[in-house]
Amino acid sequence: MAVKSVLILTASFGEGHNAAARSLRDGIVAGYPDCKVAVHDIFKEAYGPGNELVRRMYLASINRTPALWALCFQVLDKTPIVNWHIGIYRAAIRRLEELLSSLRPDVVVTTYPGCFHVLDCIGRKRLKRAFRTITIVTDSITVCSVWHSAQSDFYIVPNEATAEIMRGRDIPPDRILPLGFPVPAEFETFPIKSRPAEGQPWKVLYMVNSGEHLASKILGALLKVRPLEITVTTGRNEALGHALAAQARSAGSEIQVLGW
Repeated sequence: MAVKSVLILTASFGEGHNAAARSLRDGIVAGYPDCKVAVHDIFKEAYGPGNELVRRMYLASINRTPALWALCFQVLDKTPIVNWHIGIYRAAIRRLEELLSSLRPDVVVTTYPGCFHVLDCIGRKRLKRAFRTITIVTDSITVCSVWHSAQSDFYIVPNEATAEIMRGRDIPPDRILPLGFPVPAEFETFPIKSRPAEGQPWKVLYMVNSGEHLASKILGALLKVRPLEITVTTGRNEALGHALAAQARSAGSEIQVLGW
């Protein structure tokens, strides 16, 4: 079957989900220019400011109350709580129904586990699926059961170790594909080095994610290690980038700061 349309579902609860979705979209467009590809965050589109508030609470829980997040993870992993309450997300269900109706995709891909639980709710309304479903698991080794407790035809996992764990969870092995994690095409052009040449500094890439309040402390520790050539990515937080650059200068060093 020729694939003419792909719908990629993501969510902003951790930039990894969005990064995977964008990279997959770009890869499909580059390889199959006639294929229509759309990326949508159905929770953001359905709930707007409410979704942003929940997202901030989620990130705060991970960064500031790890014990609470660990408890939440255990509940999500060990109980069918997501299946029990997913039906209350009626606005997200309606939004996904709209996208399926307007885009008529041949394949629906998710980089966020909750999206296919929403899709299952639509399926209970006797929606005949005229498309295949693929889950791209963006976790490695520690895989919450939410990733595979909704229906999916295939699961793409980042490595063989994660595939082995998934095989032990009653998922048919032929549906688990250890193909890696979607990344920008530019990564293919990067030279691979095992170690720097004699007398040359080690090159370190520090990617500041949601734990921005720890960035200064981590950079301070890196600056004490010599010699290092440090590049820091701060996403859309330009103020943080300026602050880290100033911190490095005050320590007698220069760093490269990148955003996106």
